[in-house]
Amino acid sequence: MNTTHPNFLILRTDQMRADHAGHAGNPAIHTPCLDALAAEGVSLSRAYVNCPLRMPGRATLFTGLTPRGHRVRTNAIPLDPSFPTVPGAMFSEEYQVDMLTRYIEVLEARPYVVGQHVWNLCDFKTSQGAVRMGGMNFKGVFTRDRRPKLSAHRLRELWRDQDE
Repeated sequence: MNTTHPNFLILRTDQMRADHAGHAGNPAIHTPCLDALAAEGVSLSRAYVNCPLRMPGRATLFTGLTPRGHRVRTNAIPLDPSFPTVPGAMFSEEYQVDMLTRYIEVLEARPYVVGQHVWNLCDFKTSQGAVRMGGMNFKGVFTRDRRPKLSAHRLRELWRDQDE
């Protein structure tokens, strides 16, 4: 099993021409955050879509299927939740463990943070995806029937080492 997971950010703007960013060579536009992201990552200079509408385009991006395949042919048609999506894969237990581990590493690097608390111990009945409950991913470290998930085992490893 591959234990390393890539870090990636998909930034998809809406109603913005490609040349309306500083890193794209437009001197009249100031986009320092976009420019920094482009300098450290990959910025695609050409993009082709099979459907120029928002919802079908997003459904294609997240499923890898064309509008004919995912059946979102125009705006206001929701994607069938039974289709596997990239966000769904990103929130597998393995990705949850990596996210939690990185989060704790960031906290430990801050001298003003004292202690750690996982307030969301059990899964809520939430949809599979990047945004859940008030805009954050609040999946728990235990299942709804109180069985430990991989994240619970990882927390035990991390916190057990701190007691020694």
